[in-house]
Amino acid sequence: MPAVLSVPSRRLRRKTWLGFEVVDSPSPCLPAPAAQSWRSAAVSLPDFLVLEDLEPEDGNCRKAVYLVTLPALRWALTGNSECGHVCPSGWAHEDIARVIQAAFQNPSHKGIGNQLFKEHHAATEGEDQGPVHWHVALRASGTFRFAPYKRDLAMNHRLASHWSTSHQGYWSAVRYGFMPSPKKPQQELDPTPLSWHRSGDHPSLFEVSQEPTTVAATQRRRETKVKEACEAGRPEPRPTEMDLYAVIVRHGFRNTPDDMVAEKRLIQHLKDYGSPALVNLAFKIRRQLPALIDDVWSWETVDDTLSLQGQPRIERMFAAAREACNCNGQWRYLAEACLRLNCINARSICSDVFLLLRDGRRTDRPVLVLMGRFGGEGKSFFLAPLRSIYGQQNVQATPQPGSFPLLNLETKKVVLMDEWAFDSAVVPLPTQLLWYEGKPFPLTRPQNKEYSGHLLYQGSAPIFFTCKEKDLGPLICKAEAAVRLGEASEHTMLLRRLRVYTLLSQKLPVAEVHHECGSCFAKMIIQNSGLS
Repeated sequence: MPAVLSVPSRRLRRKTWLGFEVVDSPSPCLPAPAAQSWRSAAVSLPDFLVLEDLEPEDGNCRKAVYLVTLPALRWALTGNSECGHVCPSGWAHEDIARVIQAAFQNPSHKGIGNQLFKEHHAATEGEDQGPVHWHVALRASGTFRFAPYKRDLAMNHRLASHWSTSHQGYWSAVRYGFMPSPKKPQQELDPTPLSWHRSGDHPSLFEVSQEPTTVAATQRRRETKVKEACEAGRPEPRPTEMDLYAVIVRHGFRNTPDDMVAEKRLIQHLKDYGSPALVNLAFKIRRQLPALIDDVWSWETVDDTLSLQGQPRIERMFAAAREACNCNGQWRYLAEACLRLNCINARSICSDVFLLLRDGRRTDRPVLVLMGRFGGEGKSFFLAPLRSIYGQQNVQATPQPGSFPLLNLETKKVVLMDEWAFDSAVVPLPTQLLWYEGKPFPLTRPQNKEYSGHLLYQGSAPIFFTCKEKDLGPLICKAEAAVRLGEASEHTMLLRRLRVYTLLSQKLPVAEVHHECGSCFAKMIIQNSGLS
């Protein structure tokens, strides 16, 4: 409802509050209390801090998560109208939800989700049960200062509120109202809390109330246990591999292609700084330390991995186009020169690449092949940025001879095989035909502790090849001969599944570029395809 300020903002016992005077009827969201005039902001307001055992607010804090308390105002229950507030003790969950959501309708930060808990205040003399106050675990779409929303609740809904800034995450705010504790047994908690999420599907409260597993949280829990044991005169609690997790990540002990001695650095650190129990654990599993370090980093980087693997291929391409160029435009300049020198239509090849990335492996999308005569024409150079866009670990490389040449193909987003010879000795030709045509085919896997049974591959990872004319040329001749003779031929079937672009020009001076620029590649494909 319309309201005007009557006194300037000021601090009251270190608590931020704004004074104002109501000049119209109350909000329609309220359960119909009588309209009242506001008095000075100084009247009785600090009392609910004491009654609800609340700490003063930090008005300068900017957070995305707050625990909002709507106090049970005892003076309002007894008919004292001096404060101008109403007591929400008799309100329903839905009334509180409407008021909170209404407060976030106009301000710039929208609420993502909230969780409403009602809780009885301690009973005083003569009361069987104390009045109800409310806790709202609130998470917004971005960080914000709470003063405008606090003012909205007070001016438009006549609700006093306290905004706690001490919670470090949504889990902590939800846990406060959902999980029992020595001070709040289960029977005193709200049996029917109300959840709301802007997507319409709020996660399980038990799951939401768990602290995320981070290095800081893991280390803090370990230190707390050790200190409590020391204080009680007990031995150091037995550590687990999760305690090594915190040490590995905090100090950056990580294997790289050029440095595979991370476990040696971990051992050196533990000898100098590890507690006896932690050193004992590391010694017991010393043979597993290299694998443990790799596993730790696969957990620690799971968000980055999913950001690549979880995005649809074509969306990842558009995202790469929005990223900064790392070559100052050199890659695209040479790539376009490569196409011109070989008389390849840029729109045609870019459209083929775009459709393969959008639709994936399927019967109506031929495999794209760049064929060169001598090598160095720019075949691999043109397709190499696919690795930087989708991540090296998500790109299937050229299979090598062996029992399981396509092991883990099911985990790849893109297939990029350099200098492929279409060799039946590596992958049988019948399997290649099924693969290139987009049909399911069996993937053989070793039968050990990591794998159980073989796999029917049905993935849609698009396929890109580079090859030499000396490898594909004879197959093309055999296919043409079979067509002339009217004979059935596997080579004819193979050629129908390939979209071949021939590069027969002089070598491209690719030494001038030292980057596989995913941004330039993505922009070139999207702009030239005309299909975005």
